[in-house]
Amino acid sequence: MEGFADLDAERSLATFSELMSSPWRAGLVQWLFLACTVGVVASGVQKGIERVSRIKIIALAVILIGLVIYNASALGLGSSLRFLFVPDFATFKAESVLTALGQALFSTAIGVGVMITYSAYMPRSASLPRMALFICGSVVVTAMFAGLAIFPAVFAYGLTPAEGPNLIFVTLPVAFGQMPGGGLIGIVFFAFISLAAFTTAVGMLEPVTAWVMQRTNWSRTKAAVLTGIAVWAIGLPSLLSFSVLQDFHPLSAVPGFVSRNFFDVLDFVIANLLLPLNALLIALLIGWAVRRTTTEEHVVARAPVIAVWRFAVRIISPLAIVVLFLSLWR
Repeated sequence: MEGFADLDAERSLATFSELMSSPWRAGLVQWLFLACTVGVVASGVQKGIERVSRIKIIALAVILIGLVIYNASALGLGSSLRFLFVPDFATFKAESVLTALGQALFSTAIGVGVMITYSAYMPRSASLPRMALFICGSVVVTAMFAGLAIFPAVFAYGLTPAEGPNLIFVTLPVAFGQMPGGGLIGIVFFAFISLAAFTTAVGMLEPVTAWVMQRTNWSRTKAAVLTGIAVWAIGLPSLLSFSVLQDFHPLSAVPGFVSRNFFDVLDFVIANLLLPLNALLIALLIGWAVRRTTTEEHVVARAPVIAVWRFAVRIISPLAIVVLFLSLWR
């Protein structure tokens, strides 16, 4: 419980840098994380993914609500509410919207095809519009609670909210070290982060495993294990970007990428380019390539709702994504 006590920004940064700079330690943790992910995916949808997801929902709800209640009683929520919900139009630009779009696509798992895979396991009687509304609503509510769980500590202790990954792993431990019961709160918070990352990894490995199973007729266990090994190998350059490859800048000749290492480049390309591009292709596929009768058969809703949805998928969504891309690269 004393791990965060008397922790200042310099010590926190040094501790985090030390942890990240060890390729062997990071590689081992990555291997253990993927091994657990593979184990869940190999167990199947109901015994593995569904069981873990149920635990996640309950655990995340308890952790988030508990942190928000603590912040409301001990730190106050006023500054955080203004920061989260009062717009600042002076900073509004196309890149910000595209970043938000990438985050939305990642949060709902649309950009990586997870929802398409999971929907294949749903009964035909399920209402896709209702499920889509529930998923999007739960993502928004969870994001708001997460913001109210993080930012009160940031503002209460005079920290900077625009720190990116450092906000969680460098800045917040300083806040935990200054608040009463911060050791326990810090453990609970990072348990929440770990659980969220784990269930996300499970959801992202499942589509790849399902595709490999269909293409090769392998068993689920074999497909999950070999896919997990491939993901581990592909992820090594990103992992090593904080140690032996920290001075490797693959796009140093490109303006805006001079100081970005392999991980930074990959993070930018995936979040700001590939996820929106994948969403664009999905919209074009569903809106223009798939037969209208097929979509109407699965989207069980009233005719006006289907008409609005179809117009949005065929016209509004593709145009919005293209306009954002053009605004970013003009």
